Amino acid sequence: MITGKELFISRISHGLGRAAPPDTPTRLVYPHQMQRRYLAHASTQKLRDIFIANARAVGVDVHRCDAGGLSAALLEIVRKTGGPVILAADPLLTGDVAQCLTEAFTECHIWDAGAGREKNLALAEKAKVGVARAEMALAESATTLLSCHGGNGRSITLLPENSVIVIRAETILPRLTQAMDWLHQQKTLPASVNFVSGPSSTADIELVRVQGVHGPLELAYIIVE
Repeated sequence: MITGKELFISRISHGLGRAAPPDTPTRLVYPHQMQRRYLAHASTQKLRDIFIANARAVGVDVHRCDAGGLSAALLEIVRKTGGPVILAADPLLTGDVAQCLTEAFTECHIWDAGAGREKNLALAEKAKVGVARAEMALAESATTLLSCHGGNGRSITLLPENSVIVIRAETILPRLTQAMDWLHQQKTLPASVNFVSGPSSTADIELVRVQGVHGPLELAYIIVE
């Protein structure tokens, strides 16, 4: 039985001079690999500098520190907004960083997968600041990749008024091509993957950019070197 779809494809095939439609699509051959050559040989410092410039261009507050200075950098940011604070359950954040913030603010919570969805969502919604670690960052668009897993619910950076995303300098890669490669290599994909390219904003009304429409009002990156 010939369906309308098969008849349609058959007519196109005959128009292209083929006796019949191919069994499988012809593999595309890309004569150029610009997506892989772009910044392929850039140093970590070069990628970092491009990332910072592009992040600041879209209104992201960017900070830099070494591993030992992460607590102080976070404390400086959070003092401007006040608590409560919610942290992802990430080894980079749950040790000295959590202790420092707990001493400074009466309410500092760590996402607890065992506490249940509703409790975590309530804490994230109440928080002034949500802090998470990015899997990687992309220099070309100042984008961070956040994966949702047991210790890092996506609500950490979506529900609080302000978001802070911590980035290891060595994880800054050229562009989306490398992020797709990373996802392709994962044996199991996370529940969700969020690409964050600056604070939420819209320019739908008379091309006037309004920030914080459907997400955090402010976004800050901390690059740990």
